Amino acid sequence: MLKAELELAGVRLVDKERVWHQRLCGWLLWLVTLGAQAHYLDQYVTTIGRRIYLPRDWAARPAIERYITLRHERVHLDQFRQ
Repeated sequence: MLKAELELAGVRLVDKERVWHQRLCGWLLWLVTLGAQAHYLDQYVTTIGRRIYLPRDWAARPAIERYITLRHERVHLDQFRQ
């Protein structure tokens, strides 16, 4: 239900690895941290503006974890709006 609410509000849910600038961010984070931040694309959800970029394993996560994460990301959407 939350996913549908977000989409109705004009928020886009995007697969992170399909977007060039997110792949670039992942590579740069890996480079700058000497590999310590190697899981940007496959573990972290990132919210920028009205887009929520989802990691590779998003669909495999339990439904309750996805719900809790989207509720948290909604806070960042509200911060962006303000």
